Amino acid sequence: MGGSRSRSIDEGSGIVEFHVDPNTKRLVNTALNQHDKEAAPEFVLKPKRQFVNENESAKFKASFEGIESTSLTWSFQGKQLCDGDKYKIYKDKDIYILEIPKVIEDDQGTYTCKIENIGGSDTTDTELEVFVRPKSQTDKSSMFLSPTVDVSLEDTEFVDKQRDATLVCKFHNAIDGKASWYKDGREVGSWQAKQKFDGRTASITLRDATKRACGVYECIVRNTGGEAKTSCQVSLLDSNTKPVPPKFTLSLNDQTVETGDKLVLETEVTGKPRPSLKWFKDNEELGSSQDIRMEFKEGKGRLIMDNLDLVEGSKFTCVAKNIAGEDETVANVNISGSTELREPPIFTRELQDIQANDGDRVEMSVEVKEGLRSELLKQTK
Repeated sequence: MGGSRSRSIDEGSGIVEFHVDPNTKRLVNTALNQHDKEAAPEFVLKPKRQFVNENESAKFKASFEGIESTSLTWSFQGKQLCDGDKYKIYKDKDIYILEIPKVIEDDQGTYTCKIENIGGSDTTDTELEVFVRPKSQTDKSSMFLSPTVDVSLEDTEFVDKQRDATLVCKFHNAIDGKASWYKDGREVGSWQAKQKFDGRTASITLRDATKRACGVYECIVRNTGGEAKTSCQVSLLDSNTKPVPPKFTLSLNDQTVETGDKLVLETEVTGKPRPSLKWFKDNEELGSSQDIRMEFKEGKGRLIMDNLDLVEGSKFTCVAKNIAGEDETVANVNISGSTELREPPIFTRELQDIQANDGDRVEMSVEVKEGLRSELLKQTK
C-alpha cells in the first residue's frame, strides 16, 4: 500500500500531527521532522575589532546565513543593548550594524553578537579600544600641550659587546620639546652615546653594549606645557644563550576596508634579542604621526592608520630585525566603495583667540576630520 496517512491528536493547547512513513509503516511526528531540517545559523561576516578616538563613531558589522526567523542581538559586558540615543542598531541590506555615535573611554571592552533560531545559535566576541587624546591645558598661564608617550621603552637584552645597540621611544605633542636620556638617574652625555630626537621619535645608540652599559634607562621629553617620561631595564643576553633570528608567528592578512574606515594591521614576532619593527607602505618607511600609530609590546606589533589615502590599494610590509637576522610579512590592502562618498574635511576644534605680550611665543592648534584629502595651511606672522 503506497502513500501515507495523516492523523491529528488534540493535546489541549495545540495539535500534534503525524504521518505514516510508507517505508517503515511507522508514525512520524511532522513537527519534529521539520525541526530537524532547520539548521543553526552561521556567521558570514563577523564584527571586527575597532580602534576609535574618543568622541568619534564606532561601527560593528555582522551578517549571517539562516532562516527568516533568525534573530541577532548585541550585548556589552553581559547586558543586551537596545536601539536608542546611546546605541544605534539597524540593518543595511544583509548587514546588521551596531553603531556607537560618540564613544567615551567607558565604552571600551568586549562586545558580543549572538544569532539564534529554532535550529541553534552562535556567538562571537569583538573588542572596542578607545584612544583618549590628552586634554589641552586651559590655565591662562600656559596654553601649550604637554607631551605624552606614544610608544614606551621596553626592557631589552643586548648581545655582549654588540655595537650600535639602540633604544627607541615615541612621543606625542613634543614637536617643540627637548629629549634627555638618563642611566640610573644620571644624565647621559652626547659624548657617551649617540642621541636623536625629531620631535616625535627619540633614540639613543650605545657604542658598545657591555656589562658597564647595563642599568635603568629613562627618556624624558620636556616642553613649555610639561613633560613625559618612559624607562626600561637594559641587560646582556646570557652568554650561553644563542641569538635567535626574528620569525613572525602571526603574519599580516590581506584586507579590504570600506571608505573612511580605520586600518588596523596586527602581527606577532619572536626572536632573541628582542627584534626591532619597521613598517613600510609601498616600500616607503612609515613614521608615526597624528593619523599613524605604531605599537610593539611583548612581541605583538600593531599599525593603526586613522585616515587612509589608498585609492587603488597598497602593499604594507612589516620588517623585524635583530643581530641574528631579519624576517618580514606582507599584506595587500584595498579600499571598497567610491571615493566620491567621502565627506569633506571638517574642523572639529577651531582656532581660539589668544592674548599674548609682545615677543611671547604663541602656539595655535586645530583638529581636522579629513575626507578624501585635505591640506592644512599654516601661516606665521
